[in-house]
Amino acid sequence: MKNSGFTLVELLATIAIISILGVISVGVIMNSVGSAKNDLDKYQEEMLISTAELYFDDNVSDFELDQEYNICIQENLVFDGYLDEYVDSNGAPYNGIIKIIPKEVNNVIKLTSSISMGTESNCY
Repeated sequence: MKNSGFTLVELLATIAIISILGVISVGVIMNSVGSAKNDLDKYQEEMLISTAELYFDDNVSDFELDQEYNICIQENLVFDGYLDEYVDSNGAPYNGIIKIIPKEVNNVIKLTSSISMGTESNCY
């Protein structure tokens, strides 16, 4: 008489293989999520800098060349209507400063911009 079915060793080996594949899959998925968050952060920073530069362009007569200006996310960009209420993933206001330095190069104003997240101070 021939027994049909799987032995205990075969079942344990199958469970072990499935578990290993699951652990590998979770690691790959977590790396993808982390990479996506980094890409999103970079995109958001680029968008904030572009918005601050638009703010500068609209108010260019208020600025002098070769000086550093702090364009604050909440105080300048949100309050003046350049951004809707800007919040982080936890719903807290997204605070930060975009530093802009306007310089004239060949009769064209060029902007040097950088962003730092955190407390807003010395806003334009």
